[in-house]
Amino acid sequence: MEEQALAISKRAQLLVWGLFLLLLAGMAGFAWLYYIERAQPADSPAQEPVLAEPNPIAPLQDLRLQRQFVNGEHRFSGLVTLPTPCFEVREEVIVAESFPEQVSIDLSLESTSDFCTQVLTPYTFTFVVAVSENASFIARFNQVAVPIE
Repeated sequence: MEEQALAISKRAQLLVWGLFLLLLAGMAGFAWLYYIERAQPADSPAQEPVLAEPNPIAPLQDLRLQRQFVNGEHRFSGLVTLPTPCFEVREEVIVAESFPEQVSIDLSLESTSDFCTQVLTPYTFTFVVAVSENASFIARFNQVAVPIE
């Protein structure tokens, strides 16, 4: 009977040692994976070259908007320096139904390309609004008031 008790305790010891070694091997595997992950450079946007976003407010400092009334139309022209040649000025004209008309002109930048070199670019734009000669106008560029000359 004593031999049977020794055999059970040897089995228990082998089982405990086997579980301990298995646990130790698992911990070593996780430590190795952690080390490998830390040693390799991560594919994160912080490590890629960061392209500067053009500042859409910057053109305001030199924006010029002029108006002329010719042949029953108001002709607007403007000159602005854009952050890249891959932008255009877009205008949205809203005419309120009143007399004289109240015209709201919203100007914004629109990108024409996904990739572009950053080079300050002078840009002229024109558009026509067909309203009465006495109409009143309000112009905004990115929600900031722009004077009309």
